Amino acid sequence: MACLLLYPRFVVVEKKISFTFKIFAGIAVLLLILRLALPFVLLNLINQELAGDLNHYEGHLEDLSLSLWRGAYTLNDLTIKKKDSNLPPLLNVKKTDVAIAWQALLRKEISMHIVIDQLHLQLLDSQKNEQKQLGNDEPGSWVQTLNHLIPMHVESLKMTDSTFNFNNNDLSKSYPIALTDVSVRVDDLRSNRNVNGAATSPYWASARLPGNSGVQAKGKINILSSPLNFSVALKVVGFPLASINKLLMTYVPLDFSKGILSLYTEFNQVSGNGRGYAKIFVKDVTVIASQQKYVSVKHFSYEMGAAFGNWVLRNSKTKDVAVMLPMSWSKDKFNINGSDAFWSAVKNKWNEIPEGFDPMFAKNNSSDKNRDDH
Repeated sequence: MACLLLYPRFVVVEKKISFTFKIFAGIAVLLLILRLALPFVLLNLINQELAGDLNHYEGHLEDLSLSLWRGAYTLNDLTIKKKDSNLPPLLNVKKTDVAIAWQALLRKEISMHIVIDQLHLQLLDSQKNEQKQLGNDEPGSWVQTLNHLIPMHVESLKMTDSTFNFNNNDLSKSYPIALTDVSVRVDDLRSNRNVNGAATSPYWASARLPGNSGVQAKGKINILSSPLNFSVALKVVGFPLASINKLLMTYVPLDFSKGILSLYTEFNQVSGNGRGYAKIFVKDVTVIASQQKYVSVKHFSYEMGAAFGNWVLRNSKTKDVAVMLPMSWSKDKFNINGSDAFWSAVKNKWNEIPEGFDPMFAKNNSSDKNRDDH
């Protein structure tokens, strides 16, 4: 009899459990649908913005994926190109991964780790506007749109397997200058804080230049300081000058039969004031070759001037021409001490400038620990 009396209560409880389960199941199904639909909705919104807000340029994003468990999203095949043009895309990025920086989140800051793979930038120069593509038609237009794709602060940035190209469309043949195998890494952009604004976040960069020569840069930066505080040490070793003859003829005009260029430069900027230097070495230069042809009086004048300067300033032992350019930045003006640069080239004829970074610069800037003497 007691069981019969309790039976209606069990039925009521069972119905309540069943109803609650259906509610949770419905919510779960709804969330799943939203999760599946969200990438398509976001992709559509982004492509609408890329199609209409870039002024002279237009963009397209092929695919977007979300990874909620790690707080990340991935942009696949982003392209930006000039409107109504048959030029190649200005920018193409194979993959961009944007993930929440959890350590920054613990400090109640929202910032992101960004990994960019296979970025290709194509800059084109020309006397004709329709053949020019430098991305500065309306400064900031397409860059601002990219900022919408990554709206949070950046904590770290990594770029791999990228290429930067520059070419002149007025040349009868294509002679691009390319930076290949570009790699960039910047760490702790916001977590490395310093009360006096000193550059504290480390960065590294490397790339391959024409002629299989390389460029390397490293230093520190403080993006939270205003004006920007940073240090840089950059070197280029073994760059063949003849590899850019076609572009030199367009912009100078001047060409080299042979010659190898090396560059070492360091620069520090603190509180809007910067100082540094560039050491340039040109070895085994031949400007005027046998059966040299001149396209203009200007070309002849530059060739004669370069050949004479090489003959006068070349060191008798090393057979190179070297110059050290003192540089400074103050009150939004960049200055090169031309007098000191000239006399350094003259002195190198008898007392060679040592190749490599200048040890005195590091000594006088003890806060810079980013030099590479190798």
